[in-house]
Parts: sequence; C-alpha cells; structure tokens
Amino acid sequence: MIYTNNYNISSIFIRFLLIYIHVGCIKMTQKVIIQNKIPIRIDFEDDEAEKFEVIKKYMGLKQNTEVIRALISEKYNELKALEEKRRLQRIREAEAMEWLKKGEYKCPM
Repeated sequence: MIYTNNYNISSIFIRFLLIYIHVGCIKMTQKVIIQNKIPIRIDFEDDEAEKFEVIKKYMGLKQNTEVIRALISEKYNELKALEEKRRLQRIREAEAMEWLKKGEYKCPM
C-alpha cells in the first residue's frame, strides 16, 4: 500500500470524491442513489381493510404495495396540478392588476 502524508491513496481518493460531490460537480439522480427511504408497515382492520380492498379492486391491482404507490402518485399529481393552477391564477391576477393600473382592464362580466 502506498502512503502519502499519513494517508493512503484510497482515503485521499474518497476525500476528493466527497469534496467533488459536495461542490456539485457530480449530479446524481434519485434513481442512482436513494437518499430517502421511508419504511411503512401498516395493518388495516375492519372498515379500513374493507375500504382498502375496494380501492385495490377498483384500481385493478394485485399487490398491496402497488395500491399504496398508486394512491401516493395520484395524490402527488393532484397536488402538482393544483399548484400549477394556483400559479397560473396568480399570473392572471398580476396581469389584471397591471391592466387595471393602465386603465385597460375590462370586467369580463
């Protein structure tokens, strides 16, 4: 093993790599490295179990985990669509205020 200033080459490489990653020179996607792992263990009983099975059957899914993933994706997409709708509404309101300031705004009603 080669030593340089009390560090072996592999530790120097690891330090360099960590600095390189830290300053953002290497961009890693979530598919390459999963940084957030959320374990979920849940038991549904009675009414909740019945609701879950109805949703599972409606969605045509076989695995319970597929149902959870599908519901999370569905809700996420709803939230993103709502966020975009609100963003566009803010833009329209800002444009209307500009037109109003210029005296060009006409009420649509």
